[in-house]
Amino acid sequence: MTNQNQSAISLGGRVVLITGSVGGIGWRLAETFADAGNLVMLHGWGDPAEIEEASTLMRRAYEGRVEFIKASVSTSEEMADVVRMAQTKWGAIDILINDAGVTDALPITESPFDRWRTIQETILNRSYHTIRTAVPLMKKRGWGRILQLAPSPGPVGSPLETAYFSAKYALMGLIKSVALETAECGITCNAICPGNVRTPSIDSKVREQARIQATSKDQCIGDVILANQPAKRFVTVEEIAALAVYLCTESARSITGTCIPIDGGSSAG
Repeated sequence: MTNQNQSAISLGGRVVLITGSVGGIGWRLAETFADAGNLVMLHGWGDPAEIEEASTLMRRAYEGRVEFIKASVSTSEEMADVVRMAQTKWGAIDILINDAGVTDALPITESPFDRWRTIQETILNRSYHTIRTAVPLMKKRGWGRILQLAPSPGPVGSPLETAYFSAKYALMGLIKSVALETAECGITCNAICPGNVRTPSIDSKVREQARIQATSKDQCIGDVILANQPAKRFVTVEEIAALAVYLCTESARSITGTCIPIDGGSSAG
């Protein structure tokens, strides 16, 4: 471990566990925390060959400071084992970031209940199990940071993503409650709430919206995806990662129980 008197941005060589980190926001989070001098454990879902290739490149780039947990997780309860594996590997879980997400991009009338159940399991229940397992470990050390990726705060929804937004808004209640339970333990618990980010799931939504409305993808992006995002541009993964690092510094120790928008002004309206 590195000296904890290093700069706030380096975080003093903390141990970071990121779930749902194969590609998109989670992958950039892993790179950013590793660049800041931390030990990073990743666990995510995807094509096994792609995961192996990506994790090999990451390990080479960061020379032993990044490891990939290859645990096969078929139920949400097994996410607790992922936390325990990270704890066993490096002796601590200082920072937990849950970034798992899956959506259906379908109207509610066409979205089967099995899909609803899968989305709740992936987004809400898996986060519950990782947080529930990590909190006692953080309490023993008297320090911890829990970050959850969630949608922009406020009483809004999104067409074609009923199950996704239902699970994500439930996460906000989880985050606020855990923050209150751990407020005197040196632990903070916050949600980062991005606006639209150009990820594979957004591209899927664009294709489905364009099909339904019989329009081009570019027009769909402007008229639908970014219609309520005043900046009229996608939020970048670099912006999200920079905010995540700040929330894990000592300078942010009084920020807890919050849902912080990074959405190009969407939550201002």
